[in-house]
Parts: sequence; structure tokens; C-alpha cells
Amino acid sequence: MAVDFRVGAFLRCILLMLVCLLVGAPAQASRPAYRMGVHYDLIEPRQVSQASHGKVEVIEWFWYGCRNCYAIQKALGDWLDAHRDEVVYIRRPAVTEDDMIPLARVYYTAEALGVADRTHIQMFTALHAFRRKLDSEQSLQGFFADYGVSADAFSRAYHSARIDDDVRKARIMSKRYGLKGVPTLTVNGRYRVDAGHVSGVPQLIDVLDYLVALEKGALETKSDK
Repeated sequence: MAVDFRVGAFLRCILLMLVCLLVGAPAQASRPAYRMGVHYDLIEPRQVSQASHGKVEVIEWFWYGCRNCYAIQKALGDWLDAHRDEVVYIRRPAVTEDDMIPLARVYYTAEALGVADRTHIQMFTALHAFRRKLDSEQSLQGFFADYGVSADAFSRAYHSARIDDDVRKARIMSKRYGLKGVPTLTVNGRYRVDAGHVSGVPQLIDVLDYLVALEKGALETKSDK
């Protein structure tokens, strides 16, 4: 009888495996069922994506004064390293309040001076890890001096019409994308996920994966027609 029991259990296991194969059990069966309005929102109206050639646009909306934005930088960097071939990744300072403008100007100034790739993480680190006060033009000049930017060059860029225009556009786009806070990630101008939707950094990254997969499926469907 014991032998029959073991054989029966083995056969049931084989049968279960066959059923899973026949119904096409998804590889991501362990992923939670994320729901619109709970784990992410729809952007309405949908915004134009800058991605092309089958790639998916991901925009990271941040503010240097935001500790949570700093906390997710490592996870976002690791995620981007694994997805560079499938996404167009854009960093954009959010401007939903007037007090966010000075640090938005800092990012756009770094871009204009060609040092944003070197200063981006370091600005977060200076503010949150080292508690460095970067709330005056002079203190910002000192920060940028570490990256070979003279005080005059920094101030000319910081007060330029180009940066005025960048900040103005950032405020407009923050409203169009329906930003409610930072950090926020938007996918292909269609989906939005922020800290209020998730329980922590791992889930934020998982929802981002989910939304990129949704858009990739939509792009593949369109390309097949």
C-alpha cells in the first residue's frame, strides 16, 4: 500500500505539471496583480513619449531636497543598468511648488554646463548624507567648483534665460503629468507611480517593471499589425 501511495502522489505531481504547461502558466506567476488606481495611475491625457524604435520611455521625477528621492537612487541605477537596451531613461526635476525652483535650477544648470552626470548623485549625497547647506548661490558655487566650474560660469548659467525657460517648462510638465509628489516615475507618458502607491523601494521597482512590460506588450502588438 505504501508503494501505491507514493506512485499515486508522483502521478498527481506529473499531472499538475502537465496542466500548468498546457494552460501556459506565466513565468511571473509570483508577481502580485497590480491594479490601476491602487498601485499606479493613468496619465490623462496621455503625454507624448520621446522613445522610439520599440523602446519605452521612463521619466524619473525628482527634487534634490527629497530624502526618498535620494533613497531610491541606487535601486534605480541598478534597474537602469539592466534595462538600458529597452528603455529611454530621462531625469527631470519636478516643480509643483515655488520652493522647489532653486534646486530645479541647479539640475538644469549642471546640464547646461555639461557636468550633470558627475554632479547628480553627489548633490543628493551632499544634501542628505553630509547635511551640507546648499541654499545660497555662494554655497552652490563652492559645490560646482569641485567639478571644475568657476563661480562666474556657474552664476551665468544659473541666471540665464535658458534655465528660466527650463524651469518654466518643468512646472508645466509637472502639472501635465499629474505629479502629486516625488519621487515619481512615469512610463511612456501613460502610467504614473509614486511613493504613495507602494510600500517601499522593492515594490516601486517591481511596479516599474510591470508598467514597462505592459507598454512593451502594447508596442509589440502595434508592431505586429
